[in-house]
Amino acid sequence: MTFKIVVGGTDGVIRELENTSKIPQQVVRDLAQFVFNRARAGAGRHIKTGALESSTYIRKITDGLQVGHDANRAPHALFVHFGTKPHAISPKNKKILRWASNGRFIFARKVNHPGYEGDPWLFNAVDEANARFDEIATASIKKVGK
Repeated sequence: MTFKIVVGGTDGVIRELENTSKIPQQVVRDLAQFVFNRARAGAGRHIKTGALESSTYIRKITDGLQVGHDANRAPHALFVHFGTKPHAISPKNKKILRWASNGRFIFARKVNHPGYEGDPWLFNAVDEANARFDEIATASIKKVGK
């Protein structure tokens, strides 16, 4: 990617330098926003409680912006993202498991969960941002006035 700086006197030089220094910050902001939007949409596909989508965040950190998820709001996010192997589920504090299905309760002492392949919604968002980096960066530069 190349930059074109047009100089037209001292004021022009100062203005161009100010705009050029804003480009990296704008690119970082736009990339982070893109990743956040895609990650939130990916998490939003898992809508049983809405906790996964609402746990997705974008926030300022010392050197830029961070996109991630709040494990306190959606502790199951890692299982959704990375999947699970087949495993047995048994009660921890009770003698029997209970859940609702088709308007009635089902009871069992143990359940064999078949596992879950996973949906790497956050990784997918980053991969898409990488694939579209030139497009996003070019739009960011235009915002700054290039």
